[in-house]
Parts: sequence; C-alpha cells; structure tokens
Amino acid sequence: MSEMIIGILAAAAAFLAGKVLLLHCSFKEITVQLREKLREDTNTKITAAVRNPQIRRLAAELNVELEHMRALQIKYLEGDQNLKMAVTNISHDLRTPLTVISAYLEMMEKETDPAKQREYLEVIRERTEELRQMTEELFAYTFFTGEQDMILPEKTEVSRVLEKALSDYYAVFRGCRIVPEISLPEHTVWRMGNEKALQRVFGNILSNAVKYSKGDLKIRMTEAGEVFFSNRAPDLDVTKAGRLLERYFTLNQGRDASGLGLSIARTLTEQMQGKLEAKYRNGELQIRLWLPDVPEE
Repeated sequence: MSEMIIGILAAAAAFLAGKVLLLHCSFKEITVQLREKLREDTNTKITAAVRNPQIRRLAAELNVELEHMRALQIKYLEGDQNLKMAVTNISHDLRTPLTVISAYLEMMEKETDPAKQREYLEVIRERTEELRQMTEELFAYTFFTGEQDMILPEKTEVSRVLEKALSDYYAVFRGCRIVPEISLPEHTVWRMGNEKALQRVFGNILSNAVKYSKGDLKIRMTEAGEVFFSNRAPDLDVTKAGRLLERYFTLNQGRDASGLGLSIARTLTEQMQGKLEAKYRNGELQIRLWLPDVPEE
C-alpha cells in the first residue's frame, strides 16, 4: 500500500516537474522573442506554444505593449522629421527678410536722394514687420502649447468677438481688395470659450485667408454657434488642406508664413474644448470652428 502511495506521489511529482519545466521553457521562449522584437524593427507578435491561459495572457499583454511602443516610436520619428522641416522652414523664412534688410541698408548708406532713402526705409520697415510677426508666432506657439498654459473655458460672446476680429481686419481686406461675404445671426451667440484665445484664433484664420485667398472670402456663423470660413484656393488639394493645421506646414516657403498660424488656432480651440477642421471641397478651402454649448444652470 505504501509503495502504491509512493508511486502516486512520484508520478505526481514528475507531472508537476514536467509542468514547471514546460512553464520555464515557455517563459524563456517569450523572453527570447521579446528581446528580438525590441532589437529588430518588426511587426510580428509574440507567440505562446503552450495552452496555459496565464502564459497566453502574458503574451497578449506584451503584444499590446509592443504595439503601443511602436506607435510611440513612429510618432517620435514623425516629430523628429517635423522638427527638421521646421528648422529648415523657419531658417528660410527668417533669412529672407534679413537679407533684404541688409541689402537695403547698404543701399541707403550709398544713396543721397532723400526720396530714395524714404523708399528704401519703407521696404526695411515692411520686412522688419514680417520678422516681428514671425517671431511673435513662434513665441505664441511655444506659450500656448505648454501644459501650464491650458485655457479654462468660460461663457463667451462669440458673435461679438468675431465682429471685432472682422472690424480689425477691415483695412487689411481693403488693402488686398477682398470684399468678404459675411453672414451672422441677428441674436447674440454664446459659447464656452475664452475671449483672448478666441481673438487669436479668429485673427490667425483671417490672416491665413488673406495670404492665400484669390480675392474672395466668406464668413458665416450659424445660430448654433458654428463658424465657417471659405475661400477659393486653387493651390490646395484634399491632402494639403488636411495638413494645414499641422505645425510648420506652409504652402509656400518664404512667403511671410512660418506655418504656425493655423496650428496655434487649432491648439487654442482644443484647449477651449472645441474643434477646428480644414477641408477642401469644390476648389474651396473650408475651415469650420465649433465650440461647446454653455451648460444649463
């Protein structure tokens, strides 16, 4: 009888030892696979040869983390590429007006005609203003995208802020021979937002429209509080329009454009818990701004 018990215990021990060995081999196999996945650029997944549910669950969880890591890696590489493009674009944009300013300063030193000097001085003043706008955009982007500068939305009279932005751009529209078609609700429109941030958003959108408009501009606000901006943009297509809100993306380098204006507008809108979209339809660039409703008290 005792021999039978000993035999059973021995068999059980051997079975358990086999299970432990199998688990050990499985862990070793998963460890080897994980090292290979981390070392090589591959999208293959970790597999488990055993049917043990815990081992399979471990492999599944590791695969989820690997996919997350790959997504972060892709995002990092894209960000690195964007940064390189940003340095190139910004360097080009800053160098152009600086070169012009330097050239006209040299011409002024040699020029004795007061009329010519005033002409050169006006060019220098225009290029200096371009530099000021570019550096202001760079500062604004750094300032507004910091986590410590998150905007707290509050009840905002969106219709009044838009009217003021359009009034501020009246002289710019006139100088560019743009007669905008404006359609606003008769009653006041309130939404959750921030007045200063919204002023910046509208200003950046209108500035972009002035740069790339072919002489037309339509602004429409619905009674639901949505704001639409549209203008003919033959230089655009669906792909380019989808990238307009990205950092540093600009259609034309060296054309008074750092590619930050609409990106700042989108960042501010999202901080107000709203949404800013750019689409291309029927030869027109269409930008839609939406802000959340004011909660009922």
